[in-house]
Amino acid sequence: MFRRHDLDHDSLDFWRRQRRAAQRSRGRGGFPFGSRGNQATIVLIALCVVGLILPSFLPLGTLLALPAGTVWLAVLSTIMPGSFLGLIFIGLFIWMLGSQLEPHDATWKYVVLFVLAGTLGSLAGDQVAGGVMIGSVAAFGLAGGYAYIMWAHQWTDQAGVWRWVLGLLVLNAILSFQAASIVAMVTSFVVGFAFAYATRYGG
Repeated sequence: MFRRHDLDHDSLDFWRRQRRAAQRSRGRGGFPFGSRGNQATIVLIALCVVGLILPSFLPLGTLLALPAGTVWLAVLSTIMPGSFLGLIFIGLFIWMLGSQLEPHDATWKYVVLFVLAGTLGSLAGDQVAGGVMIGSVAAFGLAGGYAYIMWAHQWTDQAGVWRWVLGLLVLNAILSFQAASIVAMVTSFVVGFAFAYATRYGG
């Protein structure tokens, strides 16, 4: 069981290292953090804004009537926050994780990680809910990719990575109160980590 002060200590240590890496990068025009921009992250957040109003113009039943309609809706749900409050949380989550994750590899990998993790997470949640779940969980895929980067590049100790992961998932499980949402989040996280591992993201 992790202790809160351990998690806080690891998080503070991690962000100190991040700040030092960013300062070194700016000083020599190097690779880490922001040197390649965060354009895709900004576009994803903008798409989530569009996704908030999209159901008003595109009846979801129309998509479900198409062949493989559930899959298409799951893909679309990666940018559908479900509510204005959801947009705020998801937008912040995407910015916090995506702006750190995006510069470490090709933009296409970053976008594929987001869409793949969000789609499979949504489909997993659908199975538990017994119907279509609307509300993006793709940001948890970014968290999975971020956990891989921390682990692979040893930004913090290995136990610290998994305490961070466990703390993140427990917090969101407490806030969600729904089995389908929890399954969707965990699936998205695992897919994001697995994709980053398989493609050696940032390597």
